[in-house]
Amino acid sequence: MVDTHEPAKAYLRNKILNASPMELVLILYESAIAGCAKARELFGPGRRNETCAALIRAQNMVRELRNSLDMSRGDIAQGLYRLYSYVIQRLVEANVQRKREHIDEAIRILTELKQTWIEALEKGGGEQALRGGQPQERLHPSSPSDNYVSIIT
Repeated sequence: MVDTHEPAKAYLRNKILNASPMELVLILYESAIAGCAKARELFGPGRRNETCAALIRAQNMVRELRNSLDMSRGDIAQGLYRLYSYVIQRLVEANVQRKREHIDEAIRILTELKQTWIEALEKGGGEQALRGGQPQERLHPSSPSDNYVSIIT
């Protein structure tokens, strides 16, 4: 059987491998928001496993955003760390408590953060915000057993 998603996966893989660190942050935001939107779409009786998988995917994207922070950068990095942790918590609660409004809240927060990131990039401040984070290295593990988040699934 032919995977009809293979061209899209190849495109995304290429996009990720050629992205700058700032573009990778945008890709992570987009992937997290897409995972939340998918979970919201699937939310309901009889789709719990699929909803759970989408929520976990979104959580993993937010964890990658959180892990890429350079905590020595001060209050901004610490504030983002807390905000990312809160979003992860809300996504876990959405899954466990079956509350769609938690997904909506996560989407709202992630969308606002993504828009802020875009504005920072347009003003030239994105490099300063990310300096010291190394998300691109995590996409190229040194061995197959290395743990890293796959944006391509």
